[in-house]
This record gives sequence, C-alpha cells and structure tokens, in this order.
Amino acid sequence: MRISTAYPQQFNINSMANQQAQLINTQAKISSGQKYLTPSENPAAAAYSLGFNEAIAQTTQYQENIAAINQRLGLEETALSNMTDTIQRLQELGLQGVSDSGNSTISRSAIAAEFDQLNDHLLSLANTRNANGEYIFAGTKSTTMPFSKVPVDPNTPEGQSSPAFAYAGSATQRVVQIGVSRTIADGDTGLAVFGSPQEGTSIFDVIKTFSDELKADNPTLETLQKIDDAMIRVSTIHSHIGARQNALDRQKATNDDFILNTKTALSSVADLDMADAITKLNSQQTSLQAAQQSYAKVQGMSLFKYL
Repeated sequence: MRISTAYPQQFNINSMANQQAQLINTQAKISSGQKYLTPSENPAAAAYSLGFNEAIAQTTQYQENIAAINQRLGLEETALSNMTDTIQRLQELGLQGVSDSGNSTISRSAIAAEFDQLNDHLLSLANTRNANGEYIFAGTKSTTMPFSKVPVDPNTPEGQSSPAFAYAGSATQRVVQIGVSRTIADGDTGLAVFGSPQEGTSIFDVIKTFSDELKADNPTLETLQKIDDAMIRVSTIHSHIGARQNALDRQKATNDDFILNTKTALSSVADLDMADAITKLNSQQTSLQAAQQSYAKVQGMSLFKYL
C-alpha cells in the first residue's frame, strides 16, 4: 500500500497562506486607519463615505468664501471710515466757506484748495484694492479701476459742461455662495457708495462744484447740503456692512456644526475601531504561529518511521 503525507502538508500550507493574507489585510487597515480598504468590501459604506467627503469639501469651500468676504468687507469698512472722516472735514470747511464772517476771496480760495485735495483723497479711496489687486468698489468688474477724472475737453461748447469724473465699474454687486442655499454680497458698487458721475451726482462732482463756487466767491448752502446727503449715503452703506458681517458669523457657525456632524458620521462609517483591530491582529498572529508550528510537525511526520 502506497502511503503519502502530501495532503496534510498542502492543507497546512493553504491554511497558513490564508491566515497570512488576513494578517496583512488587518495590518494594512491599522496603518491606514480605514475600516475598508476597497469599495468592494462594503459598497454601501463606500457610497456614504464619498457623499460625506464631498459635503465636507463643499462646506469647507463655503468657509473659505466667508473668510475672503470678511476680509473684503473689513477693507471696505476701513475705507468707509476714512471717507466719513474726510466728508466730516469737508462739512466743517464748507460751513466756514458759506459763512460771511471773516471770509475773503483769498480765504475761500484756500478752502477750495483743501476741497480739491480732499476730493483727490476720496477718489483714491474709491479705487481701493484688496490683497488680490481687486477693486472693492467696482462690483462684478473687480479688475477694472472704477473711478477716474475726465480730462477737460477744450472743444466743449460754451455754456455746456462735460462730465468731470467717470465710473467704469459695474452696477451689480458681486454675490458669493456661503451655504447650500445662501449667498451674500461681498461688497458695494461705487455707484451705491459715491453716486453716479455720468449723471453728475457723485460726491466728487458735488465737491468740485462747491470748490468752484468757493473760487468764484459764491458758495451756496444748496451745494453744501448735497455733501450732507453724501454723508448719509456713506453712513447707510457702512451700517449694511455690519449687518452682513453678523450674517457671515452666523453662517460660519452653522457650517462649522455641519462639518463636525458630517465628520462624525463619516468616522462611524469609514474609520477603523483601532482597539478591536489590534485585538484581531494579535489573534491572527497567534493563529498563524500555531499553524506554522503545526506545519513544522506535520512536515517531519512519516509512517516509514514506524515500520
């Protein structure tokens, strides 16, 4: 009778190979921290994980948008504060200019000169740019300088006036997504803040008109009142910024909560329970060692030793 030890040897080899593969798989999971290494292990969990990761990435982008808008609004708020100080100075000078007490043509000319300087300062503020080089008062045309002086046209017929300033920005506010169903304007247009140069009603036109009146020694309260109206417009825009910043803070908190909750859900689906995995790894190592020892014994067995 023919006697063979091939079968028990092959059985032990297959058992060790299977346990070795399981051990390697567990080690890989511990190394990655993931419950599943391939989608085929749990297609449903893979689909959930993909959805959760996409939601987290999208909401993280919303948070970055909020940070950018806050920076832009902060810059606008600084510019508007500077404008407020400048217009207040114009109001003080304007009251001095219209007063008949102690004013002469020379003193009014001096006031007019300061008016012109302050007007240039306001024009520079109107062309404020952020760190990316975007003009914050240009609306959706953020790469275009919004305000500029228009050179005097020598061919303008006598008695007619041509625009002294021009606006090249957009009349539309730029709107940015900060939530799944929430958008917010990241600034204000130059037309909303300063008025329309094309219509001759901008703050720059008003200041120039009053300066010209001062130089002609005939300043009017009517023109000075328009400077007061400009102050009201700037103050109103300023208050709107605060409201938007509060809205951004609330949306940021909502987004933070969503990201935290989604990461928790993702963790429950995809993250490995490290304690259980280590326990499983130890058990697999013990089983493999036992299989290896068993194989060593079987390999040395032969019925010929007993004949």
